[in-house]
Amino acid sequence: MIISHRHRFIYLKCRKVGSTSLEIALADLCGPDDVVTPLDGTRTRADPDRRINWQNHVLPRERWPLAARLKVACGMTTRRAGVEFYNHIRADRLRRMVDPAVFDGYFKFAVERNPWDREVSNYFFQHPRADDRPPFAEFVRTHTARWPIDNFDIYTIGGRIVVDRVLRHENLEADFQAVMDRLGIVDPPSLGRARARHRPEKGTWRHWYDADTRDLVGRLYAREIAAFGYAF
Repeated sequence: MIISHRHRFIYLKCRKVGSTSLEIALADLCGPDDVVTPLDGTRTRADPDRRINWQNHVLPRERWPLAARLKVACGMTTRRAGVEFYNHIRADRLRRMVDPAVFDGYFKFAVERNPWDREVSNYFFQHPRADDRPPFAEFVRTHTARWPIDNFDIYTIGGRIVVDRVLRHENLEADFQAVMDRLGIVDPPSLGRARARHRPEKGTWRHWYDADTRDLVGRLYAREIAAFGYAF
């Protein structure tokens, strides 16, 4: 997640949508007062020398409510106490942590992806080793059904989309450029392909599904499918 006061934008980071590549690019635009949350595995695969340097992800102590001070004093983490920004923070929590002028006035955006495609990506991310990879149908029935990806709650509040734009993973470079144009950034950094090697290049996501897994994923992610018109 990034809050850029320099360019007046908020990037809410969803899961398995190419978000790491986008965050690395956006971090290059940030100034010393901007918020960049910690990212696991800060080196990109495409460019091993390129890193994200996180900064300002814990609220200044003078802005902590008394309740948060007491919680941290008793051993609670700053994240659980509600005074730390983190990677996949939800919009409702972020709104409670920042000035209303920032949340309401900055350009907010996120990225979404066809849920059926996204779940195949998640499958290879969770099981990068072929010799330790269960059948895809088993993964969907056990892992996905139990721990569905909660992207919709990241960019909505009370079921309402609160970001100004949701970029599409399938059109990410063009949508990213449109956001850069909207923000007046004339020489944006390239996106790259961080963490892209988990998934084989050949084949399409459709061939991983049977009728049961197709319908199960459709039910689990009905909200984003309805919101963006995704289809199998």
